Amino acid sequence: MAEAVAIPKNADASLRQAFHEYENGIALDNARRAAVFSGVFMLAASSLDWVIIPHRAVEFLMIRAVCAILVTGIFWYLGRAANFNRAKFLAQGIALLPMIGICVMIAVTDGGNSVYYAGLNLVLVGLSLLLRWSFWNSLVMIACCFVC
Repeated sequence: MAEAVAIPKNADASLRQAFHEYENGIALDNARRAAVFSGVFMLAASSLDWVIIPHRAVEFLMIRAVCAILVTGIFWYLGRAANFNRAKFLAQGIALLPMIGICVMIAVTDGGNSVYYAGLNLVLVGLSLLLRWSFWNSLVMIACCFVC
């Protein structure tokens, strides 16, 4: 015989709260990992600049280094954040900074015909998977990419 279980009304709210706390903890860890990957890959991609456009490689290295330093600042801040709700806005910079850097490189090279457009796809797809963006976060980042 099946038993009926009484569930208090506030159980749903407390379950939701526990879920959000768990997700925020994972999001904070993922954001820190994404910051490391973003900085390292941004600098490592400089090796491609030496092959594709060697006469601009030093200039692009400076753009990539500034981006990596700023992403390191985000990594540092996220390590000190008490909870992820306060750091959510700043964590968007993990994707925004490399996008801006790549857009600058696109503008400096051939503009619409630049080979650096592939970098934008790598940033958006790679970080959206790692950061587990919501639909709205993805939409904001795509809009930022169009604006850049």
